[in-house]
Amino acid sequence: MLAVPSVSAVPSVSGVPAAHHGTGADGSPSYIQLLEPLADDTPVGRFLARRGEGIHHIGYAVADIRAALAEVGGTGVRLLDERPRHGSMGASIAFLHPADLGGVLTELVEPANPAWTPIQDFAN
Repeated sequence: MLAVPSVSAVPSVSGVPAAHHGTGADGSPSYIQLLEPLADDTPVGRFLARRGEGIHHIGYAVADIRAALAEVGGTGVRLLDERPRHGSMGASIAFLHPADLGGVLTELVEPANPAWTPIQDFAN
């Protein structure tokens, strides 16, 4: 069963307010990020118009996003972002092409603070 111990609101990035829900009842840094488009012409708004509600993407934390992009790109997976861009909570992010990953939009995330976990924010 999914435990949701608390919620942390995150400032909007790209017209998409978000809330992080910690899922790590055992103290692990796992979380689910819920997204809500502010307008129909945002990336998430267009996704919902095309596909309806559901999973938008899955993200993986990486220690060095530039190295991860080089490694993943070297395998033939197409990079939607050739270089990192700004994500929520000051993270550097980059997306990988869903057609090369079983139809799943995949995000690489390098946290702004390597020691940060979403659970720390939930405790405040």
